[in-house]
Amino acid sequence: MTTASLLLFLASSAAAEVWYGPGELTLPVTTTGNPYDTQANDVRVRFIGPTGELERFGFFDGKVWKVRLAAPKAGTYTGQASVNGRMAGGPVSLSLTKAEPGGYIRVNAGKDGFVTTAGQPYWPVGMNIGWDSGPQMTVIERLTKLGENGGNWSRIWQCPWDNKNPFWAENLPKPKLGEIVPQVYEKWDKIVRTAESHGIKFQMVLHHHGLFSSTVNPNWPQHPWNAKNGGFLTKADDFFINPRAKKYTKDMLRYVVARYGDSPSVMAWELFNEVQFTDAAQHGGWDKVGAWHDEMAAYLKSIDPYHHLVTTSSELDKPIWKNVDYYQPHGYPADVTGMVVSAQVLKDKPFFYGEVGFGGPPPGGKEYRAVTGGVLAAALQGHAGSAQYWSWDQLGGRVPWTTLKTAAAVAKRLPRSLGLVMATVESARGGDLVMAPGRGWEKSEASVFNLPSDAEGGLPGKMSSFFQGKAHPEMGSNTLEFRFNETTPSGLKIDFSGAAQGGTTVNIQLDGKVTSSVSWGQGGQGTKSLSVDVPRGKHTVKVVNTGGDWAQIAQISAKGMGKQASGFVAMSKGTTIAAYVKRNISGPVSFALSGKLQQGKYSVELIDLLTGQSQSFKAAVDPVRGRLEPLPKLTTDDAVLIAHRTGG
Repeated sequence: MTTASLLLFLASSAAAEVWYGPGELTLPVTTTGNPYDTQANDVRVRFIGPTGELERFGFFDGKVWKVRLAAPKAGTYTGQASVNGRMAGGPVSLSLTKAEPGGYIRVNAGKDGFVTTAGQPYWPVGMNIGWDSGPQMTVIERLTKLGENGGNWSRIWQCPWDNKNPFWAENLPKPKLGEIVPQVYEKWDKIVRTAESHGIKFQMVLHHHGLFSSTVNPNWPQHPWNAKNGGFLTKADDFFINPRAKKYTKDMLRYVVARYGDSPSVMAWELFNEVQFTDAAQHGGWDKVGAWHDEMAAYLKSIDPYHHLVTTSSELDKPIWKNVDYYQPHGYPADVTGMVVSAQVLKDKPFFYGEVGFGGPPPGGKEYRAVTGGVLAAALQGHAGSAQYWSWDQLGGRVPWTTLKTAAAVAKRLPRSLGLVMATVESARGGDLVMAPGRGWEKSEASVFNLPSDAEGGLPGKMSSFFQGKAHPEMGSNTLEFRFNETTPSGLKIDFSGAAQGGTTVNIQLDGKVTSSVSWGQGGQGTKSLSVDVPRGKHTVKVVNTGGDWAQIAQISAKGMGKQASGFVAMSKGTTIAAYVKRNISGPVSFALSGKLQQGKYSVELIDLLTGQSQSFKAAVDPVRGRLEPLPKLTTDDAVLIAHRTGG
């Protein structure tokens, strides 16, 4: 039995739930006043069937009242509607016969990943599809392509600019305060059904930061709840504490539960996208933001009969995670792979990156490495899901769909017990050593590098691309130190993509002597570089930010010190070795894996992540040298190697 089939057997042997349906009924109910006000018009249906009593909320679709039902047993369910506790209309009946094969998503028993109610492990891999971004890039078109190319996860926003926010749809009639735009959820109906038909689970992003921000992607100046536009909030900060705003929010939460709670394609309700950028958070009101999250998460869990997961997205040190089910940070460093590999994963809940991308131009123009690195580094590190690519408009453009399809297929084959080990990708030197910071606007925890050894592993991933000056000493050192001890001359070059609005100055020093510097004025615009030649022998190069604010590092390169191939190695209980390998020069490259690898013979497969083509062969870990060899030459830029142990 293979490792993959063993994992499937173990998952399938767990207790599983089978859900039937869903079904939908039009209710014989009439109401007065605002049909979206759950206090004025509390419409519910109590069903009697094979499981006993089940209660579901009704929802008004703009014309009539409806109810949707999925149930854990097949059969006929007879229901009675009520309005504000009083019976309304005659009985209704619904027959559920079709079993739902996929199931709803739950946190697994180990709290490090996910499982379906059907008893299967679920490792989310896909991409964000926030909104329509053109006639050929609608959410529905992207979901269809995603399903055709191996994806099983997405993340979709309730945003106003493509008419998916119920309180404010830019191209639809403005509703009265407290009411919603019914056409918004007609669009969501099509999105949900498309996700279902393609086997995709998605996070429904209920709020995004711009709605309540006046500084970061600000939509607050146009928001209909803004008092300047006839609304009831004098400032965006008050969204989190205003009773009326909370009431309208809970009405919306109950509505989406009533209309879409039956759908197994809803992986989770996501309370907020990047809530750290709202005015309340920017002004230090984290106590209010945290209390709001606790309240809304608890409310969702109290009303959702299908027990969908609840999450949010922000920095991990904020007080918003207590009542949610999994962690979902975002990251836009210069090196996605390095960030994912070096991530400090909290263990009490599942963890994966909900958004990743390059913080500037992709190193070497290789945008696809945000996909391959995000998927494979997360799989090798044992994250609960892929680091999910943000730029959905690049799939089929700068990033071939084959790249995602291949990476997703490989990740699904890897055992969940993989973890990074003390092993390396070995190859000869043959070009410049290139490394990039693995953190965005986060504290930098790496500032001293012994080259070339510290260029691999997780250390570059702990360095922030925001190289700080005097303004934010709490974010990291204003000095980077690179130590050389080479038998041939070398050199160091640092490429910057820009600086803070106020500008700054950075110099480079060889053995304590300043050799050159660069400066940015007001605006901080412009790419700049610093470089210095390093003689052979033992030398120290320092880069110092002497100015007031940050400069952003794109990449760092050391002349002649680079391996022809590099990457990361993981192992699962000595039976499976997996490596993500990157080619750093053109032409075929010889490489091997070495380190703490289990001795024995292996069946090996090398998979080209750009084309999906693979080659199979036999290799062994040499008991003396500790190397897995022989391996074929690497002829592609990005590949994954999977080796299954076959004997001693």
